[in-house]
Amino acid sequence: MCVAPECGPRDKITPSGDCVTCDEYEAVSDDLKSCVDPQCRENDFITPEGDCVPCDRFTVVTSDKKSCIKPDCVAREFITKDGTCEACLPYTKPTEDKMSCHTAQCDDERDSIGPDGECHEYDDTLEKRFEALSEQASACASNVEQLNRKV
Repeated sequence: MCVAPECGPRDKITPSGDCVTCDEYEAVSDDLKSCVDPQCRENDFITPEGDCVPCDRFTVVTSDKKSCIKPDCVAREFITKDGTCEACLPYTKPTEDKMSCHTAQCDDERDSIGPDGECHEYDDTLEKRFEALSEQASACASNVEQLNRKV
């Protein structure tokens, strides 16, 4: 009568009936005869014990599948719940932790928010030019009025 050896959950059984522990990041095959690379889902990482574990929200699995990291998004991108980078909508920018986008809060209420999501200092050049033109127009109107009186 054959008796199955008392192997651990990470042990394969050799043809001679011995128990051999699988290396780190390997799992025992279904038939218990070999060690294999675990077949994990797309965003799972492999533990040293050979188990597949899903990455947390806002993270992605590393290329070696041994851990999860926050993706390295570019300037105007934020990290989505599935760990990918996505561009913020115009007139918004990523929060400091890059987990979402928000509208900037400008220090001066006259400042404007540009398509890049940043505050742009109020430019009063046009306002000053308009005031100067208004003064010139008033002076012209006054001159025309005086000329009309003389005629």
